[in-house]
Amino acid sequence: MVAELKFRYIGSDFLINSPIAGIRIMAALPQHWSKDLRHSPGEVVLLVGTDADIDNIHARTIAALTRPENADWELVTCRDMPHSDSSKGLGS
Repeated sequence: MVAELKFRYIGSDFLINSPIAGIRIMAALPQHWSKDLRHSPGEVVLLVGTDADIDNIHARTIAALTRPENADWELVTCRDMPHSDSSKGLGS
């Protein structure tokens, strides 16, 4: 399955839209997941590929956001990508 994860910054500090935030979130996700970082204005967007179901992906992502370096981010979207959409990332 390929899932799209979108995150929004909710911290009080000024944040420059940087790939560093996405890399920190990616590092907190399970190592065996395939990950592809995308940018969208004001958000971090990740495509993840895994054998896990969407509920497990959601739970593991929420757990990753409990790490101090990710605490100022919230998950706003966790959705299963249709095959036609998912073919745009993750090494395709």
